[in-house]
Amino acid sequence: SNKMSSATLEDDAVESDPRLLFIYTYLTKTTKFKVDKWQKMMNTEMYKTMIMDFLEKPQHSVLLVTLTSAGTLVPSLTFPTTGKTKSSYFARVKPEPITPENIRKCLIFGDVSPKPLEDLAVLVEEVFVPVFCNPANHKGWPAVVVEDVKRHVIELKNTVYKVRGQINGQTLLPMPDGVFKVHQVEQRIIESNGEDVDLQLKSAIE
Repeated sequence: SNKMSSATLEDDAVESDPRLLFIYTYLTKTTKFKVDKWQKMMNTEMYKTMIMDFLEKPQHSVLLVTLTSAGTLVPSLTFPTTGKTKSSYFARVKPEPITPENIRKCLIFGDVSPKPLEDLAVLVEEVFVPVFCNPANHKGWPAVVVEDVKRHVIELKNTVYKVRGQINGQTLLPMPDGVFKVHQVEQRIIESNGEDVDLQLKSAIE
C-alpha cells in the first residue's frame, strides 16, 4: 500500500518535491497512517510553512512530526516538553538549506519515544550492564579501566532507576551491584564452611 501511497503523492504537484517525499517515506515506514493524513497536514498552511521553513532555513535545527492520539500528523520545530505519543524527528547536522541532493548528508532522523526514560532503563539494564560487565568483553583492558567502566555503568543504572522512581512519585533504592549472584554466593559459603566469601558483593550490599 505504501507504493500506491507514494504514487498518489508523486502525481500531486506539491509532493513531487523529493524532500517532502523523503520525509513522507520515512514516516510511512515508522508510523501507521493513511495518505490522506499527510495530505491534510500539507494542506494546512501553517503546517506546510513550518516544514518548508525547516527545509530552507538553516536556523531551524530540528523538525518533529507527531501522529496525535486523534490520528492527525502535526509538525513542530521544537521538542515537546511532554509526549504521550511517538514522534519522528529530522535533525539538521549541517547549517545549510536542505536540497534533494544533500538531504541524506544533512539530516539525521529517527523516532522519539513517548517514554524515553523507560526505554533508557531497558537499554541500560538489558544492553549496557551485560555488555560492559561481561569479563569476555574486557580482554586487553587494564584492570583499573575494567573496574572504572563497570562502576560508571552501575552508577548510570542506579541513577536511571532512582530518577524513574522520582518521576513516578516513589523512592526506589537500587539493588546492590551483583545481587543477582547472591544465591550462588550463598551456596559457595555453605559448601566452603564460610571460607569462600565474595567480598565485592559483601561491600556492595553494605
